[in-house]
Amino acid sequence: MLIEDPFILWPLVGVVSGIILGLAGAGGGLIGIPMLIYLGGYGVKDATGYGLWGVSLGAATAWFVQRHNTEFTTGLILTLFSLIFAYFSVPLKEISPQWVIILLLNLACLISIYSLWLHKTKDIKGKGRAPSGKSALGGAIAGCLSTMTGLGGGVIMIPWMVTIGKLKLAEATATSLMVIAITAPFSIWAQGRMDDIEAEYILLLLGGVVAASLITKQIIARVPKTRMDIVRKCVLTTAIFIAMIGTAIKL
Repeated sequence: MLIEDPFILWPLVGVVSGIILGLAGAGGGLIGIPMLIYLGGYGVKDATGYGLWGVSLGAATAWFVQRHNTEFTTGLILTLFSLIFAYFSVPLKEISPQWVIILLLNLACLISIYSLWLHKTKDIKGKGRAPSGKSALGGAIAGCLSTMTGLGGGVIMIPWMVTIGKLKLAEATATSLMVIAITAPFSIWAQGRMDDIEAEYILLLLGGVVAASLITKQIIARVPKTRMDIVRKCVLTTAIFIAMIGTAIKL
């Protein structure tokens, strides 16, 4: 454990997770989980559970700032199926060894990188809507991964919405944040972790997240829209590689 003082650890997790979520619409858990493991000394299962607190608070705050870009129909379908499959994945997580959780997390990361950088997308005009069946499948996968890995599901949902739903990255980001803000607290409740974390730690996380939202709002306002997509992709990719390296060491 490198940071024993919770008044340093939890605000730091909140700030870093919030910035990643605000810029990329996902990846808060990708950063928060390794921070809790290596800086806080938590095990993988505890870190994935506690990481959802940072994801939840960060997504809700970031979505409020970017809510005008949300595609609500796709988001609601994703939310519904994410909630259902997050709930039914809880018993599976309880019996899964640590290596299975790490493997799932890294598999989700690799799929996300492929979708963001290598999958060809043409003529994306935005304000579209993915077919309902495909949105339902995307929500199911995201819900399962949210519970199993603590990622929040955005690592799967954003590539899904960009490649299948043909949404612009800014729209996929805002929609992902809305879904995460609703489903992450549900995953916390389903895993019985509502009382596992001290109330003061939640307040410290929230303080870090609020600070992060102010920082990301300024970044988004200052970076030209033509470059913002590249910034979002680079931020999410960086978070993904950090998570993959950090969790692979635990194997």
